[in-house]
Amino acid sequence: MVEGVLVVDRDSVVALANPAAETILGPALAGKSLAVAVTDPKLRGLLESAARSGETSEAEVESGARTLALYVRPLAAKGGGLVTVLRDMTRLRRLLVMRRDFVANVSHELRTPVTAIQGYSETLLRGPRDAATQREFLEIVHRHARRLGALVEGLLTLSELEARPAEQAVREPVELAAVAEHVRATLRERAAQRGTVVEVAVAADAIALGDPVGLEQIAENLVDNAVKYGKDAGGRVRVTGERRGDRVVLEVSDDGPGIAAEHVPRLFERFYRVDPGRSRERGGTGLGLAIVKHLVESMGGSVEVTSTAGAGTSFRVELPGAGAPG
Repeated sequence: MVEGVLVVDRDSVVALANPAAETILGPALAGKSLAVAVTDPKLRGLLESAARSGETSEAEVESGARTLALYVRPLAAKGGGLVTVLRDMTRLRRLLVMRRDFVANVSHELRTPVTAIQGYSETLLRGPRDAATQREFLEIVHRHARRLGALVEGLLTLSELEARPAEQAVREPVELAAVAEHVRATLRERAAQRGTVVEVAVAADAIALGDPVGLEQIAENLVDNAVKYGKDAGGRVRVTGERRGDRVVLEVSDDGPGIAAEHVPRLFERFYRVDPGRSRERGGTGLGLAIVKHLVESMGGSVEVTSTAGAGTSFRVELPGAGAPG
C-alpha cells in the first residue's frame, strides 16, 4: 500500500505497522509505545485524543518537512486501541503551491503589457496626434507586444519540454564551437548596443551528445543573459568549452555586478528575478533560465551558477560527450 497503516492496541503499543508507515514515521515500529514510535507531538496528540474519545477523526498535519493526511478510527470503545491510515501529501501540496504561484506569476506578467497595449492604442484611436507623439506611442505598443510575444513563446517552450517523453529526446553529436560562434553572430547587434564584447574559446573536441536546436537555445539564453545583465558599458562575456573525460563543459561568464548569494539558489525558478524592474526594462521574461535547466536535464546534463557580488557571474553546463575522448 502507498498509505501507511498503524495499529495501536489498548495499551498504546504499536501492534502493526506496514512498510509505508515505517517510511513515514521511522523503522521497526512494532512493539514500541506510541510515545516512542510517534515522535511528532502534534501527530501523537491527535492519535491519543482519538483513543481517548473513541471517535473517528480526520486531519492534516505538518510534521517537520512533511504534510501528512490522517484517518484515525478506534477499534472498539474508548481505550480499545485504534487504526490509523497515513498518506504523505508533501509532493501534492508542493505541486498545488507551485501551480498557484505559477498562475499568479503569469497573470502578473501578462497584466503589464496587455494594459499598456490597450491604453496606448485607445489613446491613438481617440483622435489624431502629432507625428512625434504617435511614433512614441506606437513604439511603446510595439515594445510591449514583443514582450508579450516573448512571454507566450517561453511558456509554450516550457510546456512542450515538460510534456515531451524522454525517449523522444534528440541525441546526436553537436560541436559546441560551432554553436557558440553561431550564437555570437546572432547576438552581435544586441551586444554592440550594450557595448559588450563576446569572446569565444571552445575546444574543437568539445562535442556534446544532445539536441542541436536545444543546445543552441541553451547557449543563446545564457549569452543573452550575460549581455543583458553584465557590465553596463565596456563589458566582456566569455564563452568557453572543453572536453573532460566522457563529458563536455560549456561555460558562459560575464564581468558584471554579480548576484548576491541569497538569490543564487532560486535563479532557475520560473519568473524569479534578482531585480524585477531591471529585468523587465531589458526585455527579460523570467523564463530563460528555467528553459535552460529543462533543456540541459533533458539531455542528461547539469547546470550550475557561481557568482560574487561585484565580480561577475558564471554559468557552467556539463553534458554527455559524443564518442571517445580525444
